[in-house]
Amino acid sequence: MLIGNADMHLKNWSLLYPDRRKPVLSPAYDFVATLLYIPGDTLVLSFGGSKSLDGITPGQMRSFADTARIPASPPWQIAVGTAERTAAAWNSLEQRDLLPKDMRASIEKQILAD
Repeated sequence: MLIGNADMHLKNWSLLYPDRRKPVLSPAYDFVATLLYIPGDTLVLSFGGSKSLDGITPGQMRSFADTARIPASPPWQIAVGTAERTAAAWNSLEQRDLLPKDMRASIEKQILAD
């Protein structure tokens, strides 16, 4: 959602067990901003009852947490922190200027949205 990828599936995420006990998220792979190629695209999988790429709302996070039977606060803090780190990383990424201007603008609009 953050980068405008409406086609993200759980198969795009993996866990590693470096100490054979504690899982850690593997490095990212197969991330594509589908919004560049399919304007107005919606999520393949709903999140918190919505398929919108406009962003995660506190209500969606509560719905997700309720379904997963977990407290809503930790996932919300993780989502906010991830969005902040992604925006900072995008702003400092030298290679972003290699993208065509219209593509860069679409990605920036998605990543830097409030």
